[in-house]
Amino acid sequence: MAKKVVKKRVTKKSRAVAARDAEVKAVVRDLEAKPEHVQLVETLYTSLRKSVAGLIKDEGVSAANIIVIIDTAMKLAGKLRTLDGVEKKAVVITVVKKLIEESDLKPEDEAVVQILAERALDPAIDQLFAMAPELYGKVKAGCLGLCKR
Repeated sequence: MAKKVVKKRVTKKSRAVAARDAEVKAVVRDLEAKPEHVQLVETLYTSLRKSVAGLIKDEGVSAANIIVIIDTAMKLAGKLRTLDGVEKKAVVITVVKKLIEESDLKPEDEAVVQILAERALDPAIDQLFAMAPELYGKVKAGCLGLCKR
């Protein structure tokens, strides 16, 4: 019996998502290469580490608290007015991955959290931002940053 081959339908939306993902990956690579971006990542990493110190001390970095860590990193990145949205997202991805790598997890736990970060970090950032953009530094169009948040 022959297997039926199912072709994945490519839509404009799926092409746009793929293009955006490629753009984010390129910015992440750029963040790791340029000295001024490395310093920015280090500064944000230090701030994130201080902000989630109590959470990490109690539980460590885990699949259960990764969303809280992402949320905190997004709020810190939202304060960086010199970066656009894609750059902020790339900074958050880089900083959260660095936090996972430098945590003292057991190897098997680290593998689970790394897989979670690889597959869910990008969509989690998109969903958190879609739910409450004003929490992450999004300014209303036309108010020149003077509107109340």
